[in-house]
Amino acid sequence: MNSSDRRALRSLGREHLAAFERESARIEATLRPILGGSDQSHDPGQGRTGLRREGVTYPTEWQAAAEELLSTARRVEALLAVVLGVAPGDRAADNAPEQLMAALSQLTTDIEQCQRLLSKDSARPGK
Repeated sequence: MNSSDRRALRSLGREHLAAFERESARIEATLRPILGGSDQSHDPGQGRTGLRREGVTYPTEWQAAAEELLSTARRVEALLAVVLGVAPGDRAADNAPEQLMAALSQLTTDIEQCQRLLSKDSARPGK
């Protein structure tokens, strides 16, 4: 991929992340008064790959961060369906509202990490 294509891909990625961030914030703002949960800033969760800092693992490349973001988004989607009663929950879903709010916080963290890595990738020489 040439440098022009890489710039276009990163730009598209940033646009999509900004839209995703807006929609995610709207969902969280709608659910927070209904499900409760604190208004505290999100707490970064445990990631799966990459750099380890203060007990939290972050991806080190935007591609891995995007995969982690997708995984978290799927978890949010599944929990949202359970909380809204459109999908059956299992016995572990007794605390689905709390799990959903935690997953939404993780989603915000994953979006921010992906944005940081896209910016970092853009700043590299020759990229």
